[in-house]
Amino acid sequence: DRAESIITWKRSEKVQQLLHSLGDGTIPLTHEGLDQFEPRGRHVEHLRAILQHHDVLPARDKYVAFFEKWIDGKLAPVADPEISQPIKQFATWHHLRRINELQLDGRPTRGPVHASKQDITESLKFLQWLRAEHGRTIHNCTQQDVDQWIATGPTTRHTIRTFLVWCKKMRINRSVALGFREAKTVR
Repeated sequence: DRAESIITWKRSEKVQQLLHSLGDGTIPLTHEGLDQFEPRGRHVEHLRAILQHHDVLPARDKYVAFFEKWIDGKLAPVADPEISQPIKQFATWHHLRRINELQLDGRPTRGPVHASKQDITESLKFLQWLRAEHGRTIHNCTQQDVDQWIATGPTTRHTIRTFLVWCKKMRINRSVALGFREAKTVR
């Protein structure tokens, strides 16, 4: 409807660089190619949306794609495999699998991605604390460790419950548990 807005958008140096890189084959015309383009920004996502709308690129849930990159970025600085490996497995096998199922069913993924990020972040903090304070991993974590972690911090720490349930199910550690968080009653 507004042709002048297209011309204005195309005048941007970042947009020209993006279109030139696609045109000369420097980056492939794929989601992965657009993901790797620097500088990242709205111009890349705008072009991606146009390409998806016109069926040049297949539809892709942006929250799922963001979440996959976020997992890798979150774990990149973690050098200890006793910490990173269980978190990577939890993030991939529990959260990402569940979010992909939601996406395939056509259900929203933004909220579940946000909640999953909090679960993963708190579980990572817990494992880092467990290693630093007690020299233990999730494999030899005790109930006392879990209780101490919960009692000495904010209520967001309780989100490790999903991780502990998953660890029990996967037979990583069957000796620890954490019940549902109960709301405090006001009298």
